[in-house]
Amino acid sequence: QIEKLENGFNKFSSSLSDRLLYVLRIFSWAFFFEILKQFMFCSAFQYYIFLLERFDSWSLAGYGFALTITFYLKYLVIYGISKCFSELDGLEDVIAPPPECIAHMHRTSYLWRRFDQGLYRFLVKYFYKPLTGNAHTNPVRKLSAGIVCFTIIALWHGFNLPVVIWVSLNVALSSAEILGKQISSLLPDFITKKHPFFMQQLTAFIGAPYLSLAYLSNVFFLSNYE
Repeated sequence: QIEKLENGFNKFSSSLSDRLLYVLRIFSWAFFFEILKQFMFCSAFQYYIFLLERFDSWSLAGYGFALTITFYLKYLVIYGISKCFSELDGLEDVIAPPPECIAHMHRTSYLWRRFDQGLYRFLVKYFYKPLTGNAHTNPVRKLSAGIVCFTIIALWHGFNLPVVIWVSLNVALSSAEILGKQISSLLPDFITKKHPFFMQQLTAFIGAPYLSLAYLSNVFFLSNYE
């Protein structure tokens, strides 16, 4: 009985310390984000287009990356603080976890799966799975279900021109990803299994312009400039 009490106390203290560290981490990012907003005005550039016209290619690329990173920090703080309070109330499974950092994401499917996880779970449960049914490996049905989900996302975000361009690019990128998976499945095993380094280099070569288009699509959405 004493051992059970000791084990329970150890688990509670470990869980409490983990939660305190998590709260400290989230509020540290919130404090950092507040400081960042005093010096970086990424979204305000939509009102001063003449300044963006003076940017060279590297500056524009940095601007696009800054837009996505600040948007990620915003979601991290919002979902992170909500998660803290939900865990205090014993509602760990009610609030979706904060998004993962988008700096290491290079696939559209992974971005949608790991960024706004609450929205992703809602769309998968009520639209994607019912539309694909048992034929979840059928590329045509997957593409059709994806188009429906992205149309709902566009309607949710206002269906204006920047949102339509953002969603259309995401549909194109998702379609390219499905097509790439189908093509890779047709490659002989001696290429995919015996030459993993070659496949890694090929994936990086194909993924570089893919990643650029993914960031470009986010610029249309986050800048909200028509």
